[in-house]
Amino acid sequence: MFEASITSRIEALKHLFLAPGSSFSLMSLLSAVVVCIAFYVWRRRSRGRSITLRGLGRLAFPTHLLLHPSTRADAVLFVLQIIGLGGILGWAYFSQPWIVAHVTRGMILLFGGASPASVHPVLAVAIITLASFLAYEFAYWLFHWAAHTHPLLWEFHKIHHTAEVLTPLTVWRVHPVEQMIFINTLAVIVGVCDGLGRYFLGGGVQIYAMSGVNILLVFFVYTIVHLQHSHAWIAFTGVWGRILLSPAHHQVHHSVDPKHHNRNMGSCLAIFDWLFGTLYVPSREREVRKLGLGDEVKAPHDVVAALFEPIYRTADYLLPARPGKPVTPVAQQPAQAGH
Repeated sequence: MFEASITSRIEALKHLFLAPGSSFSLMSLLSAVVVCIAFYVWRRRSRGRSITLRGLGRLAFPTHLLLHPSTRADAVLFVLQIIGLGGILGWAYFSQPWIVAHVTRGMILLFGGASPASVHPVLAVAIITLASFLAYEFAYWLFHWAAHTHPLLWEFHKIHHTAEVLTPLTVWRVHPVEQMIFINTLAVIVGVCDGLGRYFLGGGVQIYAMSGVNILLVFFVYTIVHLQHSHAWIAFTGVWGRILLSPAHHQVHHSVDPKHHNRNMGSCLAIFDWLFGTLYVPSREREVRKLGLGDEVKAPHDVVAALFEPIYRTADYLLPARPGKPVTPVAQQPAQAGH
Protein backbone atom coordinates (compact mmCIF):
# COMPACT_ATOMS: atom_id res chain seq x y z
CA MET A 1 0.00 0.00 0.00
CA PHE A 2 2.86 2.37 0.83
CA GLU A 3 4.53 1.62 -2.51
CA ALA A 4 1.23 2.27 -4.30
CA SER A 5 0.94 5.63 -2.54
CA ILE A 6 4.49 6.57 -3.59
CA THR A 7 3.79 5.52 -7.16
CA SER A 8 0.57 7.56 -7.31
CA ARG A 9 2.37 10.59 -5.90
CA ILE A 10 5.14 10.28 -8.51
CA GLU A 11 2.53 10.06 -11.26
CA ALA A 12 0.80 13.15 -9.86
CA LEU A 13 4.10 15.04 -9.89
CA LYS A 14 4.81 13.96 -13.47
CA HIS A 15 1.37 15.20 -14.48
CA LEU A 16 1.83 18.49 -12.63
CA PHE A 17 5.16 19.34 -14.27
CA LEU A 18 5.02 17.52 -17.61
CA ALA A 19 1.39 17.29 -18.77
CA PRO A 20 0.89 20.00 -21.43
CA GLY A 21 -2.46 21.03 -19.96
CA SER A 22 -1.29 21.17 -16.34
CA SER A 23 -1.71 24.55 -14.64
CA PHE A 24 1.91 24.37 -13.45
CA SER A 25 3.65 22.54 -16.27
CA LEU A 26 7.24 23.41 -17.12
CA MET A 27 6.05 24.26 -20.64
CA SER A 28 3.54 26.80 -19.36
CA LEU A 29 6.11 28.36 -17.01
CA LEU A 30 8.59 28.68 -19.88
CA SER A 31 5.84 30.20 -22.02
CA ALA A 32 5.20 32.79 -19.29
CA VAL A 33 8.89 33.76 -19.30
CA VAL A 34 8.80 34.14 -23.09
CA VAL A 35 5.65 36.31 -22.93
CA CYS A 36 7.21 38.45 -20.20
CA ILE A 37 10.44 38.97 -22.17
CA ALA A 38 8.53 39.69 -25.39
CA PHE A 39 6.48 42.37 -23.62
CA TYR A 40 9.64 43.89 -22.11
CA VAL A 41 11.35 44.03 -25.51
CA TRP A 42 8.28 45.53 -27.20
CA ARG A 43 7.83 48.17 -24.51
CA ARG A 44 11.50 49.17 -24.45
CA ARG A 45 11.62 49.49 -28.22
CA SER A 46 8.36 51.46 -28.37
CA ARG A 47 9.92 53.96 -25.98
CA GLY A 48 13.22 54.10 -27.81
CA ARG A 49 15.15 52.51 -24.95
CA SER A 50 18.00 50.04 -25.20
CA ILE A 51 17.65 46.34 -24.41
CA THR A 52 20.42 44.64 -22.43
CA LEU A 53 21.07 41.02 -21.48
CA ARG A 54 21.41 42.13 -17.87
CA GLY A 55 17.97 43.70 -18.00
CA LEU A 56 16.47 40.56 -19.52
CA GLY A 57 18.13 38.41 -16.87
CA ARG A 58 16.86 40.57 -14.02
CA LEU A 59 13.38 40.49 -15.53
CA ALA A 60 13.24 36.70 -15.95
CA PHE A 61 15.01 35.79 -12.68
CA PRO A 62 14.82 38.67 -10.17
CA THR A 63 17.18 37.57 -7.40
CA HIS A 64 15.79 39.99 -4.81
CA LEU A 65 12.36 38.40 -5.19
CA LEU A 66 13.49 34.79 -5.40
CA LEU A 67 15.47 35.10 -2.17
CA HIS A 68 12.77 36.99 -0.27
CA PRO A 69 11.33 35.31 2.87
CA SER A 70 7.89 35.47 1.24
CA THR A 71 9.12 33.32 -1.66
CA ARG A 72 10.71 30.83 0.72
CA ALA A 73 7.35 30.46 2.50
CA ASP A 74 5.67 29.96 -0.88
CA ALA A 75 8.16 27.21 -1.69
CA VAL A 76 7.54 25.39 1.60
CA LEU A 77 3.77 25.51 1.11
CA PHE A 78 4.25 24.34 -2.47
CA VAL A 79 6.13 21.25 -1.30
CA LEU A 80 3.56 20.53 1.40
CA GLN A 81 0.73 20.84 -1.12
CA ILE A 82 2.17 18.50 -3.73
CA ILE A 83 3.58 15.76 -1.49
CA GLY A 84 1.39 15.86 1.58
CA LEU A 85 -1.65 17.97 2.24
CA GLY A 86 -3.09 17.68 -1.25
CA GLY A 87 -3.11 13.89 -1.01
CA ILE A 88 -4.64 13.90 2.48
CA LEU A 89 -7.53 16.10 1.43
CA GLY A 90 -8.07 14.62 -2.01
CA TRP A 91 -10.86 12.37 -0.72
CA ALA A 92 -12.95 15.40 0.18
CA TYR A 93 -13.37 16.68 -3.37
CA PHE A 94 -16.62 16.22 -5.24
CA SER A 95 -16.27 14.22 -8.43
CA GLN A 96 -17.15 16.50 -11.31
CA PRO A 97 -17.99 13.57 -13.64
CA TRP A 98 -20.35 12.26 -10.93
CA ILE A 99 -22.13 15.62 -10.82
CA VAL A 100 -22.31 15.79 -14.63
CA ALA A 101 -23.86 12.33 -14.79
CA HIS A 102 -26.40 13.02 -12.05
CA VAL A 103 -27.43 16.40 -13.46
CA THR A 104 -28.00 14.83 -16.87
CA ARG A 105 -29.93 11.94 -15.32
CA GLY A 106 -31.97 14.32 -13.18
CA MET A 107 -32.95 16.40 -16.21
CA ILE A 108 -34.09 13.24 -17.99
CA LEU A 109 -36.19 12.18 -14.99
CA LEU A 110 -37.77 15.63 -14.69
CA PHE A 111 -38.32 16.52 -18.33
CA GLY A 112 -37.77 13.33 -20.28
CA GLY A 113 -35.13 12.69 -22.89
CA ALA A 114 -34.29 15.84 -24.80
CA SER A 115 -33.78 15.88 -28.52
CA PRO A 116 -30.20 17.13 -28.97
CA ALA A 117 -30.00 20.57 -30.55
CA SER A 118 -29.57 20.39 -34.30
CA VAL A 119 -26.15 22.02 -34.43
CA HIS A 120 -22.98 20.87 -36.14
CA PRO A 121 -20.92 18.59 -33.85
CA VAL A 122 -17.95 20.98 -34.01
CA LEU A 123 -20.19 23.90 -33.01
CA ALA A 124 -21.69 21.84 -30.16
CA VAL A 125 -18.23 21.15 -28.77
CA ALA A 126 -17.31 24.83 -29.11
CA ILE A 127 -20.49 25.87 -27.26
CA ILE A 128 -19.97 23.51 -24.33
CA THR A 129 -16.26 24.41 -24.15
CA LEU A 130 -17.09 28.12 -23.88
CA ALA A 131 -19.97 27.53 -21.45
CA SER A 132 -17.80 25.33 -19.23
CA PHE A 133 -15.05 27.96 -19.20
CA LEU A 134 -17.52 30.69 -18.28
CA ALA A 135 -18.88 28.46 -15.50
CA TYR A 136 -15.32 28.02 -14.22
CA GLU A 137 -14.77 31.78 -14.26
CA PHE A 138 -18.03 32.43 -12.43
CA ALA A 139 -17.26 29.77 -9.82
CA TYR A 140 -13.80 31.27 -9.31
CA TRP A 141 -15.18 34.79 -8.93
CA LEU A 142 -17.98 33.62 -6.58
CA PHE A 143 -15.71 31.69 -4.25
CA HIS A 144 -13.08 34.43 -4.28
CA TRP A 145 -15.67 37.10 -3.49
CA ALA A 146 -17.04 34.96 -0.63
CA ALA A 147 -13.51 34.39 0.69
CA HIS A 148 -13.06 38.15 0.98
CA THR A 149 -16.45 38.98 2.45
CA HIS A 150 -17.25 36.05 4.75
CA PRO A 151 -15.28 36.26 8.03
CA LEU A 152 -14.59 32.54 8.39
CA LEU A 153 -13.52 32.07 4.79
CA TRP A 154 -11.33 35.17 4.99
CA GLU A 155 -9.52 33.67 7.97
CA PHE A 156 -8.23 30.94 5.65
CA HIS A 157 -7.91 33.00 2.48
CA LYS A 158 -5.88 35.82 3.98
CA ILE A 159 -2.85 33.48 4.09
CA HIS A 160 -2.62 33.98 0.34
CA HIS A 161 -2.55 37.74 0.86
CA THR A 162 0.32 37.65 3.34
CA ALA A 163 2.68 37.33 0.35
CA GLU A 164 4.85 40.44 0.19
CA VAL A 165 6.33 39.62 -3.21
CA LEU A 166 4.74 37.67 -6.05
CA THR A 167 6.16 34.78 -8.03
CA PRO A 168 4.38 31.90 -9.81
CA LEU A 169 4.88 29.87 -6.61
CA THR A 170 2.54 32.26 -4.77
CA VAL A 171 -0.42 30.47 -6.34
CA TRP A 172 0.39 27.60 -3.94
CA ARG A 173 0.26 29.90 -0.91
CA VAL A 174 -3.19 28.67 0.08
CA HIS A 175 -4.57 26.89 3.10
CA PRO A 176 -5.64 23.28 2.39
CA VAL A 177 -9.08 23.96 3.88
CA GLU A 178 -9.58 26.80 1.42
CA GLN A 179 -8.32 24.62 -1.40
CA MET A 180 -10.81 21.90 -0.48
CA ILE A 181 -13.77 24.31 -0.46
CA PHE A 182 -12.62 25.97 -3.66
CA ILE A 183 -12.29 22.74 -5.64
CA ASN A 184 -15.66 21.54 -4.39
CA THR A 185 -17.19 24.84 -5.55
CA LEU A 186 -15.64 24.44 -8.99
CA ALA A 187 -16.78 20.82 -9.26
CA VAL A 188 -20.39 21.67 -8.43
CA ILE A 189 -20.81 24.75 -10.64
CA VAL A 190 -18.83 23.48 -13.63
CA GLY A 191 -20.37 20.02 -13.24
CA VAL A 192 -23.91 21.43 -13.34
CA CYS A 193 -23.05 23.47 -16.45
CA ASP A 194 -21.53 20.48 -18.25
CA GLY A 195 -24.46 18.27 -17.25
CA LEU A 196 -26.96 20.74 -18.69
CA GLY A 197 -24.83 21.09 -21.81
CA ARG A 198 -24.83 17.37 -22.42
CA TYR A 199 -28.58 17.19 -21.86
CA PHE A 200 -29.34 19.86 -24.47
CA LEU A 201 -26.50 19.18 -26.92
CA GLY A 202 -26.29 15.40 -26.68
CA GLY A 203 -24.74 13.04 -24.18
CA GLY A 204 -21.62 12.42 -26.25
CA VAL A 205 -20.52 16.04 -26.51
CA GLN A 206 -17.20 16.79 -24.78
CA ILE A 207 -15.22 19.98 -24.24
CA TYR A 208 -12.05 20.70 -26.16
CA ALA A 209 -9.39 19.79 -23.62
CA MET A 210 -5.65 19.31 -23.17
CA SER A 211 -4.63 16.83 -20.47
CA GLY A 212 -8.24 16.96 -19.27
CA VAL A 213 -8.23 20.76 -18.88
CA ASN A 214 -10.48 23.13 -20.83
CA ILE A 215 -8.45 24.39 -23.79
CA LEU A 216 -9.49 28.01 -23.13
CA LEU A 217 -8.10 27.84 -19.61
CA VAL A 218 -4.92 26.24 -20.95
CA PHE A 219 -4.51 29.17 -23.35
CA PHE A 220 -4.67 31.67 -20.50
CA VAL A 221 -2.30 29.60 -18.35
CA TYR A 222 0.27 29.73 -21.15
CA THR A 223 -0.11 33.49 -21.63
CA ILE A 224 -1.10 35.53 -18.55
CA VAL A 225 -2.06 33.39 -15.53
CA HIS A 226 1.49 32.73 -14.27
CA LEU A 227 2.36 36.40 -14.74
CA GLN A 228 -0.50 37.47 -12.46
CA HIS A 229 1.70 36.37 -9.58
CA SER A 230 4.84 38.10 -10.75
CA HIS A 231 6.63 41.45 -10.72
CA ALA A 232 5.85 42.10 -14.40
CA TRP A 233 3.47 45.05 -14.72
CA ILE A 234 1.52 44.17 -17.87
CA ALA A 235 -1.72 46.13 -17.85
CA PHE A 236 -4.80 45.76 -20.03
CA THR A 237 -6.72 49.02 -20.13
CA GLY A 238 -9.78 50.40 -21.91
CA VAL A 239 -12.22 47.82 -23.26
CA TRP A 240 -9.71 44.98 -22.93
CA GLY A 241 -9.26 45.87 -19.27
CA ARG A 242 -12.97 45.18 -18.77
CA ILE A 243 -12.82 41.82 -20.50
CA LEU A 244 -9.49 40.27 -19.47
CA LEU A 245 -7.64 40.25 -16.16
CA SER A 246 -4.07 41.21 -16.92
CA PRO A 247 -1.13 40.54 -14.57
CA ALA A 248 -1.49 44.14 -13.35
CA HIS A 249 -5.15 43.53 -12.46
CA HIS A 250 -4.15 40.78 -10.06
CA GLN A 251 -1.23 42.70 -8.61
CA VAL A 252 -3.77 45.41 -7.77
CA HIS A 253 -5.75 42.70 -5.97
CA HIS A 254 -2.73 42.05 -3.70
CA SER A 255 -2.04 45.72 -3.00
CA VAL A 256 -2.14 47.20 0.51
CA ASP A 257 -3.67 50.41 -0.87
CA PRO A 258 -7.28 50.67 0.45
CA LYS A 259 -8.59 51.72 -2.98
CA HIS A 260 -7.48 48.33 -4.33
CA HIS A 261 -9.10 46.20 -1.62
CA ASN A 262 -11.55 43.51 -2.76
CA ARG A 263 -11.05 44.23 -6.44
CA ASN A 264 -10.43 41.93 -9.40
CA MET A 265 -11.67 38.63 -7.99
CA GLY A 266 -11.75 36.68 -11.25
CA SER A 267 -9.22 34.30 -12.73
CA CYS A 268 -8.79 35.11 -16.43
CA LEU A 269 -11.83 37.19 -17.35
CA ALA A 270 -12.83 40.57 -15.94
CA ILE A 271 -16.46 40.31 -17.02
CA PHE A 272 -17.84 39.05 -13.69
CA ASP A 273 -15.91 41.70 -11.78
CA TRP A 274 -17.36 44.23 -14.22
CA LEU A 275 -20.91 42.88 -13.80
CA PHE A 276 -20.79 42.74 -10.00
CA GLY A 277 -18.90 45.96 -9.32
CA THR A 278 -15.57 44.57 -8.14
CA LEU A 279 -13.49 45.58 -11.16
CA TYR A 280 -10.54 47.95 -10.92
CA VAL A 281 -8.81 48.65 -14.24
CA PRO A 282 -5.11 49.41 -13.63
CA SER A 283 -3.21 52.21 -15.31
CA ARG A 284 -0.50 51.54 -17.87
CA GLU A 285 2.18 52.68 -15.44
CA ARG A 286 2.83 50.73 -12.25
CA GLU A 287 0.60 51.92 -9.42
CA VAL A 288 1.12 49.16 -6.84
CA ARG A 289 4.02 49.91 -4.52
CA LYS A 290 3.47 47.50 -1.63
CA LEU A 291 1.89 44.07 -1.34
CA GLY A 292 0.56 42.06 1.58
CA LEU A 293 -1.58 42.77 4.64
CA GLY A 294 0.56 45.33 6.39
CA ASP A 295 0.33 45.00 10.18
CA GLU A 296 -2.71 42.70 10.21
CA VAL A 297 -0.46 39.61 10.37
CA LYS A 298 2.58 39.82 12.65
CA ALA A 299 4.53 36.87 11.17
CA PRO A 300 3.35 36.70 7.54
CA HIS A 301 5.84 34.03 6.47
CA ASP A 302 5.49 31.63 9.40
CA VAL A 303 4.25 28.47 7.66
CA VAL A 304 3.25 26.65 10.86
CA ALA A 305 1.16 29.59 12.02
CA ALA A 306 -0.36 29.94 8.55
CA LEU A 307 -1.56 26.33 8.63
CA PHE A 308 -2.80 26.05 12.21
CA GLU A 309 -3.91 29.49 13.41
CA PRO A 310 -6.94 29.71 11.08
CA ILE A 311 -8.13 26.34 12.39
CA TYR A 312 -7.71 27.38 16.02
CA ARG A 313 -9.46 30.69 15.48
CA THR A 314 -12.41 29.30 13.53
CA ALA A 315 -12.86 26.37 15.95
CA ASP A 316 -12.84 28.75 18.91
CA TYR A 317 -15.32 30.96 17.09
CA LEU A 318 -17.70 28.14 16.15
CA LEU A 319 -17.70 26.04 19.31
CA PRO A 320 -20.42 26.87 21.86
CA ALA A 321 -19.55 29.53 24.37
CA ARG A 322 -18.54 28.39 27.82
CA PRO A 323 -18.12 30.34 31.07
CA GLY A 324 -14.90 32.25 31.05
CA LYS A 325 -14.27 31.61 27.35
CA PRO A 326 -12.82 34.74 25.72
CA VAL A 327 -14.56 35.94 22.58
CA THR A 328 -12.22 35.57 19.61
CA PRO A 329 -13.19 37.84 16.73
CA VAL A 330 -12.58 36.20 13.37
CA ALA A 331 -11.67 38.60 10.59
CA GLN A 332 -14.05 41.25 11.81
CA GLN A 333 -13.47 43.45 8.80
CA PRO A 334 -12.49 41.29 5.83
CA ALA A 335 -13.73 43.98 3.49
CA GLN A 336 -10.86 46.19 4.64
CA ALA A 337 -8.23 43.66 3.70
CA GLY A 338 -6.50 43.53 0.47
CA HIS A 339 -6.18 34.37 -5.14
